[in-house]
Amino acid sequence: MTGKGREMAIYDDGLARGKHWAKHADCEAELRNLQALHMGKSDRDWQGWFVGHDAGQTAFKRLFQVLYPQSNETPRDIAGFWRSAVVFDANVPQSALRQGIFVQGFADGALDVWKQSGGAGERGSEVPDEEWLNSQGGPSSETDT
Repeated sequence: MTGKGREMAIYDDGLARGKHWAKHADCEAELRNLQALHMGKSDRDWQGWFVGHDAGQTAFKRLFQVLYPQSNETPRDIAGFWRSAVVFDANVPQSALRQGIFVQGFADGALDVWKQSGGAGERGSEVPDEEWLNSQGGPSSETDT
């Protein structure tokens, strides 16, 4: 398998696991946090978020921080989330988690389910509802246009 083909396989594995997590976990607040991260980003900026390194943090740790902003972020918390959210098997080694492309696939898969469920707003739009944005201290259409 070529490098690009291998990357796509890793992305697809992340995508499938993100969809599974979003369908089977009680994760509405986490999906709203993920949607807020994605909102307004171009495709290039979105992809860059997963490969960029903020203060040397891996994408899987940064995504955990987005999903659980109130967490103490202990290594045990982060590992526990990923262990429960992503079932690793012989086809997906744990080392895949260290690759931003896998984490992006996970996020994209979760967002796909969120949009299809209507949780992202009317007819699956990417705009979170005003009440939730206000509760998170986010921008409102009245003040931040």
